[in-house]
Amino acid sequence: MNNVANLWQGQIVSDEEFKKLFYAHKNNSGFWNQVPMSHDLLFNLVEKVSSKLKERGDFYKRLVDDLRMRPDVEEDEVVASLNSLEDFLCVDNLRLKLYRELGSENPFELKRISYKENHFESWFPLGVLVHVTPNNSPLLGVLGVLEGLLAGNVNVLKLARRDSSFAAIFYQQLCLLDDTGIFKKYITIGKVSSGDKQYLSDFLSIADVVSAWGNEE
Repeated sequence: MNNVANLWQGQIVSDEEFKKLFYAHKNNSGFWNQVPMSHDLLFNLVEKVSSKLKERGDFYKRLVDDLRMRPDVEEDEVVASLNSLEDFLCVDNLRLKLYRELGSENPFELKRISYKENHFESWFPLGVLVHVTPNNSPLLGVLGVLEGLLAGNVNVLKLARRDSSFAAIFYQQLCLLDDTGIFKKYITIGKVSSGDKQYLSDFLSIADVVSAWGNEE
């Protein structure tokens, strides 16, 4: 499998193009660091992409075809994976998740905790969140990034060399649905071989926090 799985500023690019773009922006903190994205924008895009999936049109078929290309995925798993994705793309559930985990649907707003004291508090994103996911779970990358977006972070997804284009197809669609052009600043997807130690080290160096899945190595 040699799919083009990289996404840069809303565009799917080759491995070589991605690497060149990454190194051109690696030390540009202004490129990677963004203010927390509006939850209204995120929820609006989630609703739009959910509707796109329900249409069972070209977008849905591209995701299905990508999963079917994987030798380790059975047909019933293809349907189950996309059903799970649709279930996750429920704004009411995402709002509830925010409330349960951060105590508010608007966790980044400064709030006065007690009127007896002149203290204000709020949650704030960690910054650039790099996700390292295994190549045997294409859905994991999509859902992990969605949770990172929910928490207001800039999300960079590191895919394995043999990973599929599932995440790139999904997030390119969200970028296309965004009339503001803001969303593409919060999602970058790149194939980086763990065997290329220098590239991997440089890739992880932009992170404020790393979320890693997989084996001990």
